[in-house]
Amino acid sequence: MSTVKAKPPTITKIKFDDEGMFSSLYFQEWIPGYNHISVDQLCTIFSNESIHLVTFLCSCTSDGEYDETDVLSLKASPEGIVERVYGPVILASELGDLILRSGSNTFPLVQKGRDFILGSLKGELESYDLKIKKDTPEEKTISIPRIDFISPTDKSVIYSVRVLIQEGIDGEGLKQAARSEQAIAPYLLVAKSGGVTAYRLTEVPEGEYLVTGIDRNEGGKYGNSYLIIAGDTGVWSNKSLRSLLDKNYETFKKLLSQGSAVTLKIANIRELDNGKKTCDAALFLREPKAIAPKNLEALKPEVIETEVSEVKQGEKAIPF
Repeated sequence: MSTVKAKPPTITKIKFDDEGMFSSLYFQEWIPGYNHISVDQLCTIFSNESIHLVTFLCSCTSDGEYDETDVLSLKASPEGIVERVYGPVILASELGDLILRSGSNTFPLVQKGRDFILGSLKGELESYDLKIKKDTPEEKTISIPRIDFISPTDKSVIYSVRVLIQEGIDGEGLKQAARSEQAIAPYLLVAKSGGVTAYRLTEVPEGEYLVTGIDRNEGGKYGNSYLIIAGDTGVWSNKSLRSLLDKNYETFKKLLSQGSAVTLKIANIRELDNGKKTCDAALFLREPKAIAPKNLEALKPEVIETEVSEVKQGEKAIPF
């Protein structure tokens, strides 16, 4: 009597950085800049993707607790179109430890020999070839490192999380280092603490903001766009600020790097006949005269009492 061999279970591999993983997000319009995606938003937009992510995050800690209000980050263009979705990734902390970051959640990851322990998850570092074709007729193959975690509740499910490595480090080489039980943290990108929440100029209270940085995104629908950063808050440039920064971006970057004070002033927010909002905005080479509220997300319009006059002639401003 012959015996029938049981078929091995079909393995389902969940790659959180796969282009199609959170594809439904691309059909929504978003606030320009960085958006924080909650579990509730994910469940409203799609089903399987949110179930996989929630199940994974619940396994990242011993008690299953995490911040459900911010599990993914999304970057949108000034036109509100998705440019990139940031899912779970593995990095090194500023202290040199391994961590997994997903949205505002940071989970400790422990390397024990060739194994990696994340809450109730256990995995190994693997390397996958990715073929890319950029500006040349020839294809180039790069090696992408990932840690494949086996689901503790369903052995047929593997959560594959990308490992972000420093420039010049090869994914296959990192895999061999892990197989040899070498610590991989020194070869990973270091996670920066904090983040920037971006708004339109008309979405923040009128006031003066001390500028801590300016980032440029090149080649958008309307040309270059600029994110003016004040602490943990950023605002996208309007037409007049774009015109100014197109001519003086490098000058401002140099001034900021030298410690010079640069102030963003937002005044006279108003609604046009077509229903859209506009405002007056300028950059000044001085400290703010009146500090605007720092925690913009916690503000309610009715509690904003500070009146800000329009930009006056005679102030030391960079001319448009």
